[in-house]
Amino acid sequence: MKQEATVLETDGNIAVVETKRSSMCSGCEKNSSECGGHCEIYGLIGTKNDKARAKAVNDIGAKAGDRVEVEAKDGKVLGYAALVFIFPIIVCGLVYGIVHALTKNPGIAIGSAAVGFLLAFGIIAIVDRKVEKKQPVIHVTEIISSGGDNGESE
Repeated sequence: MKQEATVLETDGNIAVVETKRSSMCSGCEKNSSECGGHCEIYGLIGTKNDKARAKAVNDIGAKAGDRVEVEAKDGKVLGYAALVFIFPIIVCGLVYGIVHALTKNPGIAIGSAAVGFLLAFGIIAIVDRKVEKKQPVIHVTEIISSGGDNGESE
């Protein structure tokens, strides 16, 4: 997955980049007039902000203010999307099935499934912290335009 971003700051070979979410949504069947630049997915995850920030490996020496192209392997992006959107549903279903089989009480099974759903997000938070400590999966691949030297923190 490739998209354009702006380098906000650098630290060694790591850059903090910011991109507009609209570029992430370019394949969406809704056009921007329908959603006003904010689709239901971003509303569900609790943000109306149209920008996203991430750390990226910056082996090409981009500087703060530069417009760059960043790339993440599609498999990693899809894996993280599955973790966030599918994993909680799977955990919820499994907990419901197991508790219902053990107790034969749908009320307890539903309550347990809700707890399992919330627990899944706790697991996601732990995974997120571990992933954040590793080398970023996003790479700066090309400098599109130089933005000058405005606040580089190297």
